[in-house]
Amino acid sequence: MYVMFPPKDPRPRALPAFTGTRKFKTTGTLEYDTYMPEGIRVRVRRLPGGDFRDALQISSNGRFLELSLWGEEVPLGSLLEIEQGSSLYWGELQQLGGSTALVCVEHSLDRSRLQPIGEIWGE
Repeated sequence: MYVMFPPKDPRPRALPAFTGTRKFKTTGTLEYDTYMPEGIRVRVRRLPGGDFRDALQISSNGRFLELSLWGEEVPLGSLLEIEQGSSLYWGELQQLGGSTALVCVEHSLDRSRLQPIGEIWGE
């Protein structure tokens, strides 16, 4: 017994029209919300379990944040958590030149967006 399938339609399917506004920067297939105002104080800690310390966010470019770090040396490849207001950013230290560090942000979280969910769950 043979089952016959109709031939595939060679025409590409049209994607639905985008009707909203884009809030995130597009980098290929993934979207990241890594906007941070420049020249502000942030708190940085080395993961896992490091202590928070103050730093200055110098600039941002897409997924990359340039920070001015003070205090102990942080080795390249270290995983960092960056706290700025209600936002958290997690990334890897890519470059280090003196006190200036370049961090590639892999994940970001806006805790203010989670507040309504926490209220529903009673947390």
